[in-house]
Amino acid sequence: MLKESKSRKVNLKPGESVRNRNGKELYFYRWSDLNGKRHSISSIDLDKLREKEKEIIDKKEKTINQSRAITVNQIFDMCIHISNNIPDNCKYMYMTFVYPSFGMRKISCISSKDIRMFYVSLTKYRSLRIEDMELIHDVLFQIFDLAYEQSYIRRNVVQNSLIELKIIRDKSNMVEFLNNDQQRLFEEILFDNRYKHFSAIYLTMMHAGLTMGEATGLRWCDIDFDKKEIDVNHSLICRPGTNGSGYQYTIKDPKTEIGFRRMPMTKQLYESFLYLKEYQESGKIVCKKSIDGYSGFAFINKSGTVYNYDALNDVLERVHRDCNIKQIEKSKSSTFSDVTFLPWFTCKALRRTYALRLSQSGADLKTVSYMLGNKDIYTTEKWYADVLLTK
Repeated sequence: MLKESKSRKVNLKPGESVRNRNGKELYFYRWSDLNGKRHSISSIDLDKLREKEKEIIDKKEKTINQSRAITVNQIFDMCIHISNNIPDNCKYMYMTFVYPSFGMRKISCISSKDIRMFYVSLTKYRSLRIEDMELIHDVLFQIFDLAYEQSYIRRNVVQNSLIELKIIRDKSNMVEFLNNDQQRLFEEILFDNRYKHFSAIYLTMMHAGLTMGEATGLRWCDIDFDKKEIDVNHSLICRPGTNGSGYQYTIKDPKTEIGFRRMPMTKQLYESFLYLKEYQESGKIVCKKSIDGYSGFAFINKSGTVYNYDALNDVLERVHRDCNIKQIEKSKSSTFSDVTFLPWFTCKALRRTYALRLSQSGADLKTVSYMLGNKDIYTTEKWYADVLLTK
């Protein structure tokens, strides 16, 4: 930019400007610090202004270089030296679970996602409770707050991490069935490529009302693609083996005649079965297990064996985590009040959700009882009273 004064032409550098005040030229230099805050200095002598400008740029570059190298532990040591107001129990938790590993990372390279994953790993692999995590969170918040004040980082990425952890890991909000928004959210994540091959088994429980045993025991010959129906004629019972020796499987017929039934498939469920069949054929996944004379099971893992109940609930745990992380990232509010989150639930909640949708669609108690395969309406009332009273 070329600015012209009465006496000479001045070639101004980026960030510089000039104004005429009372017949005299006043030069300005404006810049932003690492936190984005604007600053300015001025002088009637351009050469002196540029001397100060050079000092500012050198200091900023030095801070940037330091921020790239400084670790979380170094800022923690600074916190202790400056204020020493961190409680002893918080110090103990930090020194035990953060200092040896995560604390050695460069603070400028840590994102909010890194904090979230670190918190999840502590709860999952180190078995820390939410109460324990609060102590660690308090220390990390102070560390990143000081780093922000010292211009080592642009923002405190720890700020909402504990709220996010509670959303992801706190099981206190376990539900017995899903409402419409929660079901829609669950189905969206199921059709993500990572979980799509699991969609059929979960939709079998949620869209056709099968029990876990009836669903895991389904064979391809029980699925009528022409009539779009599922023939329910047995259950796969899964129990932990003796002395920790894996799982034991047995086949059981339905307890009553009404338990034998043909269930219609929704469009989503039908398409999920088509995808699963193609997925297994393309991956050359073949059922290798025969149980009490039954084989050709539809729901098998890559090893060709049927799923146990714990494995299916473990997958639901991962779905819950990934879904809510995605919702957190989508949220425009720091309080996350603008999005729906997926609550904790197990496979049993899917069949109960099916019963709820039947009731909400206007089906009477007798119809609901028949579709669930219960022996009579009294059984349905006993086990699904809370669901049927929900509208």
